[in-house]
Amino acid sequence: MQNPLLNSNKGASDGQYFSSLPPVVQATIKQCGVKFSSEEELRSYAEKLMRQSGGTQS
Repeated sequence: MQNPLLNSNKGASDGQYFSSLPPVVQATIKQCGVKFSSEEELRSYAEKLMRQSGGTQS
């Protein structure tokens, strides 16, 4: 079952935030299998991924 916070069709800001992330970060989050219980957790994880990757794409 897909994490509802990753659903870009969700009316709240959750899906909008996920859709705004770089494609590589979106893919990593989808593949990791982590179940986020809040948008705050999703944001924290995404920011950590972007820091680890240097915040740039090649």
